[in-house]
Amino acid sequence: MEIPTYQNYRRKILEIAAEHKLHIHSIQLDKGPQGEALFSDIISTPIDPAKPTYILICGLHGVEGYLGSLIQRKYLQTLSQEQLAEFNLVMIHPVCPYGMAWYRRVNSQNIDLNRNFFTTTERP
Repeated sequence: MEIPTYQNYRRKILEIAAEHKLHIHSIQLDKGPQGEALFSDIISTPIDPAKPTYILICGLHGVEGYLGSLIQRKYLQTLSQEQLAEFNLVMIHPVCPYGMAWYRRVNSQNIDLNRNFFTTTERP
């Protein structure tokens, strides 16, 4: 059995996004176990304010990103170009690439993004 890796899962979702001619914006966030760059990729259709918008994220807890990534890929594979034109789709893959690459729930600062975030502009 092959051990899932961040790099393989990222490559697969980007290939499917490219096949669907979706917009891809990549943000480098951290370094992986072999010093490789880790990215959060924002994959989207062209945004039309008149259409409903669906946002799908994966990997808020990094290690859970593998299942979320698989769900995102399978979802994209079920959609036709005609269906994609009916709504705005924004996918973030993954929110915490460090946790995904290192098989951890936390980011490189040891922060659980699902538990520690600011809800106001004022810092505690």
